[in-house]
Amino acid sequence: RIDAIFGSQQMTGSQSAENNVSIPFLAEKPALQDYGSTRGTELKEVASLQSVGSCRSSPVLPSTKDEVAGQTGTVATILNMINIYVGLGLLAQAYALQRGGWLSLLLMAGCCILCAYTGRLIVKCFHLMKDRGHAEDAASWAALAEFSAGPKAKWAVYHIAMAEAFGAGCMAVLMLWESLWSIFPTVEQRWLEVASCLALVPPLLIQGFGQLACISVLGAGAKVAVTCLPAFIYFSLGPAKDRPKVERAWVKPATLPMALGIIMLSYSAHVALPSIYRSVKRPEQFGQVINYAFGGMFVQYAVMGTFGYLVWGERCGPLITTDAYVHADGHWELLVTQGVTCLVAVSIYATVIPIIAVLSDAVLSGVSYQQSHAMDTLVKLGLLVLLCICAHICRHSLGYIEVFIGILSLLVSLLMPVVFHYNLFKSRMATTEKWRTAMLLIAGCVCVVLVANSSIQDMLAKTRHR
Repeated sequence: RIDAIFGSQQMTGSQSAENNVSIPFLAEKPALQDYGSTRGTELKEVASLQSVGSCRSSPVLPSTKDEVAGQTGTVATILNMINIYVGLGLLAQAYALQRGGWLSLLLMAGCCILCAYTGRLIVKCFHLMKDRGHAEDAASWAALAEFSAGPKAKWAVYHIAMAEAFGAGCMAVLMLWESLWSIFPTVEQRWLEVASCLALVPPLLIQGFGQLACISVLGAGAKVAVTCLPAFIYFSLGPAKDRPKVERAWVKPATLPMALGIIMLSYSAHVALPSIYRSVKRPEQFGQVINYAFGGMFVQYAVMGTFGYLVWGERCGPLITTDAYVHADGHWELLVTQGVTCLVAVSIYATVIPIIAVLSDAVLSGVSYQQSHAMDTLVKLGLLVLLCICAHICRHSLGYIEVFIGILSLLVSLLMPVVFHYNLFKSRMATTEKWRTAMLLIAGCVCVVLVANSSIQDMLAKTRHR
């Protein structure tokens, strides 16, 4: 049996290496050469790796779990990514331009390229894991950390990913409630909370990202409709000479770091990449999927920010729906704003579901078990209850949650991919590539410090204002 297992894995690793031009050195030696040349050594290494790794599937032996995986096509995967990444940051893009001026559009493009690049680094690391004998469905942040830096790093990264996913879920639930409160102001808040939680239960019975395509279409469609709000208002204002004068700026250095933070966090949801990667039908094309998805995000953010800043200029607030409601001049504008608020609630609802699925994957990646549909559903429902309880407790502390999640998101989306990629490929990197990696790390650290400081200052200012 061991001969059959290792023989099939060596052949798969060699074939993958021949077709993988991004890591050509894999073709120079068998994928499992480091595990020993004798059967006794192989058996010891297999036992050792099984005892160390506690991911869902053994990192060496083929997976035996029966799950819905590898069934998501290219378009569905792009929609899944856009649905998860494009959250409340979409409503704050006009505010980002108000904080940084028109220069913020360049920051949008730069942050998009940077986060897409770090996402592709993670995919490259997952490809290497596969070529070294790890099962495709074992790809997770915890498994990658152990593969790159050992068991200690595994548990540190596992808890960071768990904290980010849980915080993001808690914040999404809170914002769903906020949207419902604004739509139904006469209904008691507790009943809206209970109703929204019950409405989240049926979609959680779906297993696998491949089956969430309908939810992603709903969420992506709602986000596109919300994106059109400022453009609709801008083109309905009439001739330019009849429009009210609006102040705008090319660049605002004093508040530019805050704009950078808003924009960077809008692209930072890499904690979901392993779950999406495991669901794709063709993992070798996932790099291109990332390019298309991030391109779509940039278009949405640029349209929302540009037209929002054109309409309201320096009057832009943190949420563009609030701006539309406050500055509405007629009954029809109020109706449009109310309709868009409903679409925002739909889009957040469609985002909470995959966030819980990602969080469930993160929870289950830290335990060794035989996955079943019942177990996956039970964990999701338990997480939903826990998220709702924590969101209710922290409903008056949203600013603190945003700062905490923002810092963790930047760690996961900027620094960790670069570190893991360097640990795995440093022996084959040229000097120029090592320097580029070092500069990227420095830039990521500076970005984390600037964003964290700006977010904390903004939160303290709001606290003093209250």
